[in-house]
Amino acid sequence: MSGTGQNSKDAEGAAFQWIRLTGGGREESCRGRERKDTQKARALRHFYKNCFIPALEQTVFQENRYYHIHQEQLIELFLSSFRQLCNRLYARQQEQQIGPISIIEYSLQASSTADELFAYRVEAYGEQGYEDSEPYFENYNAAWLYQFVPELIMNLNEQRKAYGGKILGGDIEDMMRGELILFHQFTVGLIRSAIPRAISEPQYAALAKSESFNIRLGQEGKQRKTIYIKHEAIDFDQ
Repeated sequence: MSGTGQNSKDAEGAAFQWIRLTGGGREESCRGRERKDTQKARALRHFYKNCFIPALEQTVFQENRYYHIHQEQLIELFLSSFRQLCNRLYARQQEQQIGPISIIEYSLQASSTADELFAYRVEAYGEQGYEDSEPYFENYNAAWLYQFVPELIMNLNEQRKAYGGKILGGDIEDMMRGELILFHQFTVGLIRSAIPRAISEPQYAALAKSESFNIRLGQEGKQRKTIYIKHEAIDFDQ
């Protein structure tokens, strides 16, 4: 249980540290978005600093509180999805559609739509690893990460009205997309906490796995972190 608590604290700390460290950096990025329209650029910077960041901090605080209160329930939900994943992979192995599994990978997708900001893709590869021409994939439901975001976006849409049309709904979506890492940290903490129990499940034990089997976690388009190698849990810096 102490390890679970530490992972949740790590997730919280990383999230708030990211807000503190990137506030100025994101503001700088806003400066370059509309160089031909200085009024637009100034409005973006002002809105980001005075509206978006304070509202985002509050939302991350809400998510952190929910994560702490419901962490055990969230772990159970993850374990249920992991068991189902193993069952489906086992069935494919029995039908010789896939060989021993070498990689299971969870990745946050760089979605272009606001409704799918927190979409996770799960991919499983056979012995050939990334050279597998027909990997298995499905989605991991992380709706719990998104529950406070609609209210955040609704409030920001109200606040942007004071900017005389210079701030658009798409600008808010872009800002949110740039901060997904804050929420992703909670998924990192959750899955890391769940791994010791996940690999003790009989559905996992029944699955044929290669000697190099590992579980990875990350974001689409970025390097994934290995969080478990067969017979060995990995602790990595977030």
